[in-house]
Amino acid sequence: MLKPSTTTNARILPAHVLATVAALTAVALLGSLLISIDTEAATERTVMRGGHLVARAGFEQSIRHWKEVNGATRLSRVAGGHGGSRHAARLRAPLSNRATIGMTDAPSMVSHTGRGQVYRATVWLKATRKAVRPSNLNARIELSELSNGHQRVGAWRRIRLTNTRWRSVTVWLTARADDHRLGFTIRAFNVRAGAAVKVDNVTVHKVAAPRVRASVLRGTRYGASVDAGSGDWVKALHQSDRRYSRLDVVRFYDPDFPDSWTSSRLNSVNRPIVYSFAA
Repeated sequence: MLKPSTTTNARILPAHVLATVAALTAVALLGSLLISIDTEAATERTVMRGGHLVARAGFEQSIRHWKEVNGATRLSRVAGGHGGSRHAARLRAPLSNRATIGMTDAPSMVSHTGRGQVYRATVWLKATRKAVRPSNLNARIELSELSNGHQRVGAWRRIRLTNTRWRSVTVWLTARADDHRLGFTIRAFNVRAGAAVKVDNVTVHKVAAPRVRASVLRGTRYGASVDAGSGDWVKALHQSDRRYSRLDVVRFYDPDFPDSWTSSRLNSVNRPIVYSFAA
């Protein structure tokens, strides 16, 4: 017959002691989790605050420093801003038809650029329910370097607004010269009649140019497609190199069948080329 085993050194803790230990363990684990979450949030806030703030535009008081980009735009100041602010700017399409609408800063938020300085511009957007249904809404944020009213360099980001929540959009630009102005423009395309987009908390920061270690550059080569527009392609290539630092690889697109593999344009690249054409 088997006898139950006995242990002389083991002691069973009372129920109330076990409950206390379990509660303390839960509190410790929860505390660690909260510390982790708070640390991640603090890190995110630090990243978002990075750089030197040079311009800020809210709409708590007025919209007098902004103007419509065209006659179809209805620009106004309305209640309900982002992040606790009471007011925002609103871009609305005409009640009678669809339209592309937008706003731009006037005068420019940044009036004196610095050559080689990197600027980060951020804006918060929110589409109305009518604007995103039945289809999504396309918006474009543009940052342009202006001299004597002419655009010298432009950077932009096009996004799709798929819901009615606030969304931040960021655009980066490296200035080509001193004492130029930066133009900030927000556009929404083919907006339904009477639909609108809210705009709030526009900021522009100076940020440090990224420094990449040589070891990081080994392996995959990164570059861009150079588009000359109506100008000279070789000049456009040099402009891209100055703007982005020298490209590791260049894509060249020929809208026709290539007539020569030794053209002056190709010989001017002096690095790996991605060549494509439409015969």
